[in-house]
Amino acid sequence: MPGKSISIGEAERESPRLEMIPPASPEYSVIMSYVELIAELPWNKTSEDRAKDYATVLNMARDKVDFATVNVSSPNTEKLRDLQGLDALRALLENVMDIRGDTPVFLKIAPDLQDTEIAGIVQLAEEMDIAAIIATNTTLDRAGLRSKHKDEKGGLSGQPLFEKSTRVLARFARETSLPLIGVGGVGSAEQAYTKIKAGASLVQFYTALAYEGLSLVPRMARGLETLAKADGFATVSAAVGIDKNDPRWS
Repeated sequence: MPGKSISIGEAERESPRLEMIPPASPEYSVIMSYVELIAELPWNKTSEDRAKDYATVLNMARDKVDFATVNVSSPNTEKLRDLQGLDALRALLENVMDIRGDTPVFLKIAPDLQDTEIAGIVQLAEEMDIAAIIATNTTLDRAGLRSKHKDEKGGLSGQPLFEKSTRVLARFARETSLPLIGVGGVGSAEQAYTKIKAGASLVQFYTALAYEGLSLVPRMARGLETLAKADGFATVSAAVGIDKNDPRWS
């Protein structure tokens, strides 16, 4: 269910859409998870009407997906981030929301936003009935990198993104009660728990899967339960947002 963070035990009891996934390693006999079908709405680099591109894709996919993500933050598509400006974003979302039907729409934002930009996006997202905000996409920032490849073009994901994306996540958590999905540099249960405490109702990870495979999923879920119990919480969801005002994320 979008916006709800639950434990494996709760999922096993509650989810009508629970799937049994074949083991990714001998260590685990089954991975228990929600399976959601997502449409991430794009636009073409050569498009003459960007807002129409998003609406066209959603119109084709809306009856086949659980939710759709409006991605205005990928640094790999030229000028895509221009759509995070409030006037352009409003025009885009108006087109998307008019065509969405009953499909929940999420908004995926960049980790390189300023506080004033975050406040404006929150106000617009609430006004437009956005179901959740995904914080964040990859970054163009290369500060602190020492690799000889640091100047390569494209969005940077993985560990260098963790602090920056969590800071933006916490800023959104201070500004809105909308469900937030924490993304960026998550490679362990401890990092996922940090995202949750900073304000994430759900956590996504992708780079870590390339290195550790699907066996990471149950390890992380079980680790989250252990961490929450150690803090005195009956469920992981009880920890959402408890550290959003932590000075680390100021």
